[in-house]
Amino acid sequence: MTSKEIIRRVLEFDNPPSIGYDFLSPHPSDFRWAPFGNVNLPDREYQNWGQYPELLQKVPGFEGEVCKRDGTIYGRLGGKTKGECIKGALEGGWDSLDGYLETYLLPYRDPKNYALDDIKKWAAGSRDMFTAGGIVSLQAIARDSRTIGNMLADTLLESENLKRLVGACADIAVAQVDMLHGCGLDAAVMGDDWGLQNTLYINPESWRAIWKEPYARVVGRLHAHGMKFLRCVR
Repeated sequence: MTSKEIIRRVLEFDNPPSIGYDFLSPHPSDFRWAPFGNVNLPDREYQNWGQYPELLQKVPGFEGEVCKRDGTIYGRLGGKTKGECIKGALEGGWDSLDGYLETYLLPYRDPKNYALDDIKKWAAGSRDMFTAGGIVSLQAIARDSRTIGNMLADTLLESENLKRLVGACADIAVAQVDMLHGCGLDAAVMGDDWGLQNTLYINPESWRAIWKEPYARVVGRLHAHGMKFLRCVR
């Protein structure tokens, strides 16, 4: 039985012959993860960690490594973590939302900004594996661009602006799902994390009011293509 079929059966609770493996090389894995993104997208010159003087000037007192993604600056110390947001692109307020969407988010919707032919070839050579590619987050972009404290307040005080940002992210995710489907992939992966140990970290009513419909739109598009929706927990 192929890895693709094993993962399909695992996800559908259809009597798989084994658990699905997803270990880092050289250990076994039933997954293959698509090299999707960072081709002609904003901030690509700052994707890797470093000590960029022009970024460090914007975060006085921080002496670690920085990178910049989607207009937000991330920092880490000693190269030991995946980093955390230290300056959000929208933390100063919602007045710059239109410019943020145009500069940093809309390019993600344009297929010309991705090496889709390369991904198609990659997928064609991975037919026996379960193939997946990452799509933009609906929660993490809002959390980091606004910073977590502001985003939590926004759920009550600026819900319409927050809905607009989350909706724009969902539009991008739907467009990326269509791209992945066109490349022949089996699933899309989103890295959102909503959970504390035993609950959501916002009121469930706020989650339903702001995020439920955008998530349903993305998942619905995947299912219409016969694809799976996965959440990354690495």
